[in-house]
Order: sequence, then C-alpha cells, then structure tokens
Amino acid sequence: MARKLNFGAGPSQLPLPVLERAAQEMLNYHDSGMSVLELSHRSALYESLHNQAIADLRSLLGISEEFSVLFTQGGARMQFDAVPLNLATRFPVGNYLVSGYWSDMAEVWARKYTRTQAIPYSNDSTLWNCGSPGYFYYCSNETIDGVEWLPSAADLQSVSSLPIVADMSSNILTTPIPCSSLGVFFAGAQKNLGPAGVTVSVVRKDLLGSAQSFAPSLLDWQLLDQQNSMYNTPPTYMIYMLGLYLDYVKKRGGVQSFYEESVRKSGAIYEVVDSSQGFYTSRVPRARRSRVNIPLSIRNGDAALEKEFLLQSERRGMTQLAGHKSAGGLRVSLYNGISEADTQQLADFMREFAAEHC
Repeated sequence: MARKLNFGAGPSQLPLPVLERAAQEMLNYHDSGMSVLELSHRSALYESLHNQAIADLRSLLGISEEFSVLFTQGGARMQFDAVPLNLATRFPVGNYLVSGYWSDMAEVWARKYTRTQAIPYSNDSTLWNCGSPGYFYYCSNETIDGVEWLPSAADLQSVSSLPIVADMSSNILTTPIPCSSLGVFFAGAQKNLGPAGVTVSVVRKDLLGSAQSFAPSLLDWQLLDQQNSMYNTPPTYMIYMLGLYLDYVKKRGGVQSFYEESVRKSGAIYEVVDSSQGFYTSRVPRARRSRVNIPLSIRNGDAALEKEFLLQSERRGMTQLAGHKSAGGLRVSLYNGISEADTQQLADFMREFAAEHC
C-alpha cells in the first residue's frame, strides 16, 4: 500500500529516510544483537546515542554550555506544570503572553502553583505590563489558532530582565531560535523532532536548583540534569528516533535550510487561499500567519463542502486535514517531514477542488 501524506498536527509525518534507517536497525543495532528497544539505558551503546542526540541538538540550535538539555516525558503539557514548579520560588509571578489556545492553557495550569498574569498579545511590547519579580512565558506557534510569533532579541528587550520561557512545540527545528535571550524553551517531539513520547526541555543552568519542595522528582529540572535525563528509565527508543531525525536535518542543511523551505511551503498554500476569491479563507491576520499550522475554512464554514473536501483528499492519499475539534474547518500542518513536493500536491488539489465547486 502506498504511503499517505499526513498533514496532521501530530503525531506528524516522519521523513522516509528516518523510517527506513530505523527499519534497517530495528533487529540488530550496531551489531549488538539487540534492538534499541531492548538496550539497557545504562549500557555504553545506549549512552552514546543519547549523548549524540544532545550534541546534535546543541549544534543545530546553537545551544551553548550555559544550558542543560533534558529529555523529559509527559509531553509538552507536563512542562506547563514544570515551569512554575521550578521557577516560582525565585520568580513568583508567571507573566503569560496569551496568543491562543496553548498559551492560555499554560497560564491556567500555572495558577495551581503561583500567581499569574495573562497578558493579551499585542504587537507593541511596551503594552506588556509584567509583574516583577517574575518570569515571562510565550508560545512561539499556536498549533490550533495558526498564529506564529518569532521574536528577535530586540522584540524581547522589554522583558529581558525576566527569565523568558518559550513553548516551541510546533515550530522547533523550522526556525532559528534566539537562545541567548531565553531562559527555558521546550518542545514535544511529535511534530518536528520525531515520534511522540519524549519532550526536549532546554534550561539555562542558573535557573536550576529552585524547584518547589512539593515538586515531583521527575519534574525537578536540576535532578534530571544531574542524572543526564536518566533518573528513571528514559523513553529510549523515542530518543533514538529523535537522534535519527536530527541527523537527517543535519544532512539536509540544518535549521536555516528547513526555515527557508517552510516559508516556501506555507507560501504555496497561502497563495491558493489568497487567490481563491473567498472560496478558502483564513481567520488569521497576515502578519501573524503560521508557517507550520494553517487553519482554513471553505466558504466561511460550509460544513458540507468541508466534509466533501476531506473525503476527496483521503481518496487521494492526503490525510488528517480536519481542523481541531475546538475550531472545526480544515487545518494544514507543514512540519519538516512534509516535503515541498507533498505540499505542492495538496496545493494542486485545493485549486482543483475550488474550481470544481465555484
């Protein structure tokens, strides 16, 4: 059976070379006579691939030795708890820039552990009235809302005195990161890093060591750092797959190459939308449109036409184009595992569908 094109928001489509390499190594990893699934996390062979993944992340994202790279479990949502549990002792106000569904949820969860302030998103950073002392939190890409914010160091200047936390779950490895301006950033793997089951958390070392006394041990960043993310058995196979994905990104030219590709891919879809004379519509202002998650509607929410679009796209081998249950409509996710050729195939279908139903 031919492989489908998975435009879903996650778990996402993995690059075929990554899957093929994993298949080749499945039964006998590096002549060990075992699968990675069976390797002890205390073995030298596993430790080597674990540390190589950390080294490749540092290289690809420009992460200096001022930061610890942690592999955590529980998905990015678990970091909604970990952030206040580790920071609120020293920075007792959580200032959350609310740009959509996930930043709003993070702020709500943080209220269990600390005082929070929800700051409505504004292009004018002088309007961000932050509590002090505290930390500043933002989501760089809202997967459901289709809103992306890629701040430069200058954009973050008004909050530079605070530890800055970024949820980068859906656009990590698709764009350079201003690491030197950040205190913490994290991302679930299942969009641009690998399969579901592991989360990357990058924490500036001076922010370690202040976890609240009641914080669960596996949410204590310092403890995880001291144990190289192996305080308990880590998700070994997911970390192995993440390592294969990182190697693939390196061989394809690194993060800048994938950023440029993502601009072209999203541009191809938005060009169809903007030239469709209102057949397809995007509710996101152009200046805030995401490169990686594109929510759309047909004729401003014609449910019958959207259902027909989904049926026809499935017949053509393009799947997971339905919008999030809370938003409805359609959603196109263009993570790194989706190629330009895959994107063009979808763009061509969108044009044909519009022509057929106009």
